[in-house]
Amino acid sequence: MQRTNILALAFVLTIGLLAGFVLNSFAAGAVQAQQRASERWEYCAITEVSAYYDTEGKVFGRANICYFQTSGCHKETLNTAVEGDFSIAKQAALAKATAKLGVEGWELLGEATQFGFYQENVDPKALYFRRKQQ
Repeated sequence: MQRTNILALAFVLTIGLLAGFVLNSFAAGAVQAQQRASERWEYCAITEVSAYYDTEGKVFGRANICYFQTSGCHKETLNTAVEGDFSIAKQAALAKATAKLGVEGWELLGEATQFGFYQENVDPKALYFRRKQQ
């Protein structure tokens, strides 16, 4: 009789422990889902990568970073002087803008063409980035 009681008690304890582990994993999953739902993101894009000559004939690259806000685009322009042609200047400007965003914690989402946008010597593509809202 005593052995049967010990086995029954061990069985009940085992079932209780298993139920506790299962409920704990469900609760942890619910907390993680709630945290993901509360994540906020901010977005930006590198746009209008171009090259130009200054008044002294030096070649410069230019890239605009558009930080998306509810009021519109907050634009920052990065310039870089290079020795070479327009294609090298555009590459340098794009590299400078991408490196700046990387240091600031932005991750690349993708690339898209800016529709309805055409200017000579300006790349019509934009690179889109995001990071967790700070």
